[in-house]
Amino acid sequence: MAFVNAWVETDPDGSIIPVSLLDDSDRLIKGAVRERLEGDAANPNLTGLIEVGSFAAAPKPRKGTARLYVDTEANIRAYAAGNGIVEDGRFAIAIDSARLFHVATAGPVEIAYLPVAGGVVATGKIQYYPGTQVTNPARATGVIYSSATVSTGSAADVSLASVVIKAGTLIGTSDKLVITIHGSMIADAGNVNFKWGATQLASFSVTPDDFTIEIEICRTDATATHLWAVTRIYTTGGGLNYVTAAPADSSALDQTLDFRGSVTAGGTLAYREIQVETKSI
Repeated sequence: MAFVNAWVETDPDGSIIPVSLLDDSDRLIKGAVRERLEGDAANPNLTGLIEVGSFAAAPKPRKGTARLYVDTEANIRAYAAGNGIVEDGRFAIAIDSARLFHVATAGPVEIAYLPVAGGVVATGKIQYYPGTQVTNPARATGVIYSSATVSTGSAADVSLASVVIKAGTLIGTSDKLVITIHGSMIADAGNVNFKWGATQLASFSVTPDDFTIEIEICRTDATATHLWAVTRIYTTGGGLNYVTAAPADSSALDQTLDFRGSVTAGGTLAYREIQVETKSI
């Protein structure tokens, strides 16, 4: 919109003028300030960011403009008419679940899941599979970690590799991590050990042989902190063993997935390949 009143910061100039002219100058300044607050300097085709007629009383953002609130997801979902927040064009970010809501007059509506800084999507690495459609890029699946050969000859339990699983990775029902490890126990017996934060997922004794280990960590309930883990180990000689665990929830906190192990004297434990993949239904 074109401004009617010119913006003149030197008027009044401090000289002695009749009172009536001083009043006119004051009104000019007030009108110029109001026009600019009711207009959008970035786009003259818009009618402004402040609702016309609201400036003198309680100025409020025009519908279609964003006003961000920060709260917990539970509080945002409980927003209702009468609390002074819900209005079309307002948004809220859930600090505990990284979700974005439109705090509309009819009630809050979730519109996006925000990638966590340092996560796969935040770095621009979105997996694409021909013939498929990604409807929620922030939940795109794919390999988030891989490691070349790491080994140890330590008799004490040590970390061979680890990866930080970012908060929000397992946020929805049936979201899961699938971990595949190919390795070898050379010359003597040893032990493989895997941890999710402070929780031990599995620990197996291994004899000289090649082996493959599969770990699945799955969220079983989107409204509670329920995770379930299954670890299976296969050996070249045909052996199979598995254990289950209930690791700590990771919806709001980063968790370290730690690949550990030890050997008896003279042996070498090697993880030839470690791959961590996210999957979402």
